[in-house]
Amino acid sequence: MKLTRFWPALIYALPAFIAAIMLSGCAPSASEAITLHVKVTAHAVADGVPREGSSVLEIKLRRTPNSLSGMAARMKLRGEAVILDMGRGRTAYFLLKDYVHDILNGYDVAPSAGSVGETSFDKLRAASGVIDVPRKQYPKIAAFKDETDPTTVYEVNPDDFAAAFWPGVELTGLTLELVDEPVTEKIAARLSWLEPTRGGRLVPIEGNRVATKDASFGQLTKQSDFVTLRLE
Repeated sequence: MKLTRFWPALIYALPAFIAAIMLSGCAPSASEAITLHVKVTAHAVADGVPREGSSVLEIKLRRTPNSLSGMAARMKLRGEAVILDMGRGRTAYFLLKDYVHDILNGYDVAPSAGSVGETSFDKLRAASGVIDVPRKQYPKIAAFKDETDPTTVYEVNPDDFAAAFWPGVELTGLTLELVDEPVTEKIAARLSWLEPTRGGRLVPIEGNRVATKDASFGQLTKQSDFVTLRLE
């Protein structure tokens, strides 16, 4: 009689027991998760004057060695694009990018997010110094003919700043540094039309359908490329 009552009770309790075991292993340890504040700084020369602009991003990494995707780490990002004032009322915006690959390589931690190991986050905690982002790894760069009108956006070629601005303007580098500084919040005051929670395209697409090869830079660029308030 006692066994007859035991087995049904066990069947009902088993799912909760399994869930409890799974949840107990979900909280990442210090070696499995890390939060980085990364200062991204763009460097240029305009009219013979050095120009710099920077933003501080928050990047959260969590080790996922058993992920079905094959990735050994999962990334979440919060922050805003770099604002680089060139002078003469002109500005370049370095759109959001996670920079994880550049950080792991620049600090000699791992070749990629897919190869993050048990000691990778310990290495990141000990990392210091400024690293250069390879030119081929630069994010998209945007500028506006009229900053009050998002539809006037256009793409800037990092190898030809003069074409986007005026002769003699040159982009000289993009650097990263791990810092103990708060995430910057400048861009909303600069671009008052931004609605980052909506994340809409800068240039609307009629019917919201267009082949990528036929889309303009403005149609491919979203407000969330300029700022993300939450860790996506």
